[in-house]
Amino acid sequence: LLLGSMQHLLTNDDIIACLSSVSSVLKAGGTIVIELPHPRETFTMGECTKNGWTVPLVEDEDGEEKEYGELNIVWGEEDDDFDPVAQVRQFTVGLELSVTNVDDIPKDEDMSPLFSQMSKEGKTKVKEIVPMRLFTLQE
Repeated sequence: LLLGSMQHLLTNDDIIACLSSVSSVLKAGGTIVIELPHPRETFTMGECTKNGWTVPLVEDEDGEEKEYGELNIVWGEEDDDFDPVAQVRQFTVGLELSVTNVDDIPKDEDMSPLFSQMSKEGKTKVKEIVPMRLFTLQE
C-alpha cells in the first residue's frame, strides 16, 4: 500500500477491512509493504507537511516540444485542521493551471475542463479538502 494510500482509511474498521482483504489474497509467508509518512507529520503541522511541485505543460509541435504553461500543485497548508483524537487531518490540496498565451490552449474534444474554466488571464485555480489519517507508533 504505497504513496500513503492507507491514510485515506479514516477509521479502525476501514483499516481492519483493508488488511483482512489483503490477508485473503496474500500467499502464506507473503509480505505487505505499507508506506506512511514520518510520524513527525502528526505532531508538526508546519513546513514539513506542506509540499508542492510544478509541472511544465508541453505540447509536441512538429517534432519539437513547446512549453505553453505550467501546473502548480500544493499539498497541505499550515492552518489545516487536525483532530488529535481521530488522528485525522483535513489536508488542503490546491492546483493552479496557467498558460502563457490563452490562444495556445489545446482545443480538441478531449480538452480538460480546467482549460475551459480558465480566466482571460490564462489561469484556473482549484482547491479541495482531503481528510487523511496520520498514524503513530501504537498503530
